[in-house]
Amino acid sequence: MGSVVLLVSLPYVLAARCGVDSCTDAVLETLARDLTANYKGFSSCESRMNWVKSNTGRTEVEACEKPLCDWSTHDYKLVGTEMSCVARDATPLPAPPPPSRDNGTCTAADGFLRLGCASQVASNTTTAERAGGTLYVHDTAGGVWRWSAIIDLGDAAVASGFTPRHKPHMVLPSPNHKYVAVSYTSDQFVHILSAEAKQMVACIDARLVPGLEGGLIHTGAWYGDDHFVMVDMTGSLYGVQGGALHKFFINFTRIEERGSCRCTNNGADDGLTHEASLAIGPSAVGRGTVGTKPIAIGTNPIGAYRSLYFVTDAKGAGSIVDVTGDMAVVADLPLEAFGACEGGGLWTEHHPEDEEARSWYEFLGASGDKQCLYQINLKEKQITKTYNLPAAANDAHGIAFCKANSTGKFFLLNTNRVSATLDVLDYQTGELVVDSYNLNDRFMSGDERMKMLMPDTIYYRAYDSALYMAARGPSPVSAVKPENFNPNATAGLFKLSLTDCIDPAYGNDAFLLTEARRVPVGSSDVHGVRGVGPTEVWAIDQAATGSVQTYEIFSKCAAYNGGVGGDSAEMG
Repeated sequence: MGSVVLLVSLPYVLAARCGVDSCTDAVLETLARDLTANYKGFSSCESRMNWVKSNTGRTEVEACEKPLCDWSTHDYKLVGTEMSCVARDATPLPAPPPPSRDNGTCTAADGFLRLGCASQVASNTTTAERAGGTLYVHDTAGGVWRWSAIIDLGDAAVASGFTPRHKPHMVLPSPNHKYVAVSYTSDQFVHILSAEAKQMVACIDARLVPGLEGGLIHTGAWYGDDHFVMVDMTGSLYGVQGGALHKFFINFTRIEERGSCRCTNNGADDGLTHEASLAIGPSAVGRGTVGTKPIAIGTNPIGAYRSLYFVTDAKGAGSIVDVTGDMAVVADLPLEAFGACEGGGLWTEHHPEDEEARSWYEFLGASGDKQCLYQINLKEKQITKTYNLPAAANDAHGIAFCKANSTGKFFLLNTNRVSATLDVLDYQTGELVVDSYNLNDRFMSGDERMKMLMPDTIYYRAYDSALYMAARGPSPVSAVKPENFNPNATAGLFKLSLTDCIDPAYGNDAFLLTEARRVPVGSSDVHGVRGVGPTEVWAIDQAATGSVQTYEIFSKCAAYNGGVGGDSAEMG
């Protein structure tokens, strides 16, 4: 059927199946990997056979004899209300935009083999085995459930004079929604995009922070419309380990004046200025934890305490930081204050109307432990409410507020990544209104239900009462433990309607899938999702779209700046 399958036999033999003696349980437990299909992951032959039976009505013998689709050319998708075998788009990807040219302020990278200079490649090194990613945009104003724009983040970086980076993770719009920050969780960078043009306009480089060694930028937060605070999970600042925060001023006026080519190092001339960094490691003492690893940061921008940010931590507990000036920790919240949920924290989400500056914080226990939501009062600098999630919640990972249209009541929405369930809690009372709603019921039928959705971050859009969920792929590239991989996970953007916040239901516009052809190695893996502007929803596929090669070139000409590098100053 045109596909390439690798088989790995397991060493035991049991009863025959599928009407033939050779189809034993051992054979059905064989792991298969389809290298050419959109799937690109591992699962047993029996798992795939059961999935076909559940979704097509075929008998076991029929499911064994005939493939569901020619996976080399087709995908199994929802068409109307039925799952169908649909031919994959074979249209070649459009050519990337040409790199920026010399505009008098810097020289484009595409001129490295200089004409008339007898240029020679002295060395060629792979400096990033995986780089780039894909931005998917859905514009709700179009009235059509489709991607309105698809941008290769590697191409976009090169077009603006930047280097593509590894594993784009989060969509972080500025308060005025003119710009969007994209963090790279396996790198030390944040790229800033114009929300309207969807072009990169700035690159924040944590390597330029004085005294910093290492570092990985998980996410960050805007302070006003012209400051951005990076959350560095692992960096060591002047020898102090345990991660750090890095604050940069972004002069967008200067960036606009400079034009599209910005390939010099960050600095005031680029419109970027590093203002302060803060080591988080010392907070372990006040928190009573064995160490620190900051994960996320957030505030309530509508409140009087908008300069105070709560910093969550993978090691447990958290701290409140004043991000003005040199930045400082103003309160460490001890681990004992978090009760039974001690495993580690994750996202923050501010209340959309609360003037008392409270911020919700999703705090995750270790696998199998209790998982909780907390309300942090930035004025009192303490936890003011604790909500326990149901026992079925496994790997709580998405959090959002929802306001009921009919009553004006607020609810908390929580999605769980491994269990693929939705919980809805009454904001005032903590009552569990929706308990463990199965987010995959819509797509599967029969006794053997194979999940399609592994939800990650979420975004609730009040205008259309819809919950948009980032959907991970079968081989996640970040955070998910191998034992929790879902071989049937379908990467993309899922949409769930919520009537008055408490009545979930899928419509025919249940999901948009990513384009597998954009990922040369592995499979798509969508993580970040957020609303940008009044009508758009952005989703980030963090799977790499390419790699980076670094060349050293010897050219028999003067340097680009017209000189020979100041040798005379070093000669006696």
